[in-house]
Amino acid sequence: MLEETRPVVLVVDDDNECRELVTDLLDRNGYTTRGVASGTEALRAIDGGLAPDAVVLDLMMPEMNGWDLLDAIRQRPALAHTPVVVISAACDAQRAPIEASRVLSKPFRLQALLSAIARSTGTQPEL
Repeated sequence: MLEETRPVVLVVDDDNECRELVTDLLDRNGYTTRGVASGTEALRAIDGGLAPDAVVLDLMMPEMNGWDLLDAIRQRPALAHTPVVVISAACDAQRAPIEASRVLSKPFRLQALLSAIARSTGTQPEL
């Protein structure tokens, strides 16, 4: 019997409430999640062997902002094409263009996030 694997999603957000909301939503809908509070923690997890199928990324974080983390992810050959869904209140025209699969402005609809992750990973939400 083949074991079904769940796509792994790395959730990077310094807002504990938002990070927990997103990880809970994804966990309930067929994904395995790893939530971290900073870009530095995300890189430690990745360098420690985490190979996410998708990343949910806040842009405005201390230590390392989302733009810098996205650049660091794209520089790693194994993750260069990993889908990234940005969730941020900082999505405005004054910021540099964001190389992401999808950009959702905070506050965002949970269904919109779930749909973006499903499209990015090629899965169907379990709703």
